[in-house]
Amino acid sequence: DFGAESIKEGSLMEFKKKVGDAVVKGEVIASIETDKVTVDVNAEESGVLKELLAKPDDTITVGQGLFTIEVGGAGASAAASPAAPAAAEKPAAAAAAAPGRIVEQAIKDFGAESITEGTLMEWRKKPGEAVAKGEILAVIETDKVSIELAAEEGGVVKEILVQPDETVTVGKVLVKIE
Repeated sequence: DFGAESIKEGSLMEFKKKVGDAVVKGEVIASIETDKVTVDVNAEESGVLKELLAKPDDTITVGQGLFTIEVGGAGASAAASPAAPAAAEKPAAAAAAAPGRIVEQAIKDFGAESITEGTLMEWRKKPGEAVAKGEILAVIETDKVSIELAAEEGGVVKEILVQPDETVTVGKVLVKIE
C-alpha cells in the first residue's frame, strides 16, 4: 500500500535497478510519488531483475506488479508490488529470551522523511492475544496519513508499551511479541 487507505495511486518516478541487475531482499528497486508521500518499493526476494512491468511516469495503483525477479536462479519468478512505505512496520530489534524469541516492534518511518511522529489511535490486539505475521496490530495517525502497524512476526502479544492518544516517534518500540 501507499501508507494510507485514502491513497490509491501514484506516479512511478524511477527504477533504481535495470533488467539483469542482481538485487537483494529489501533493496530499493523503484520510487513512486503520490500527492502526499514518496514510497520506495523494495525487492521482496533476492535474485536477478528479469522484467520491468511499468515505465517512469506511469500511474501505479495499489497492488500493481512493477517488476519480476528470478529468485536464486531457479527460474521461479516473483512479481513484486508496492509494499508498505519504506516498510513502516519493521522491528527495531529482536532479542533471544528464555521462554522464546521476543520481537520488539517499532515504527521505522511514517512514509516520508518529513513525518517524524504520529498519534497512536487504537490497538487491535491485547496482551495475551495471538497475532499472525502481517496482521494489523495498531493504527497510527500523522498530520498527513494513517498507518496500520502490521506484525512483523507471528506470536503472542506480550506487552504494549504505548497507549492510545500517546505520541509515537520514529524508532520508538511500541509492542513486544513472543
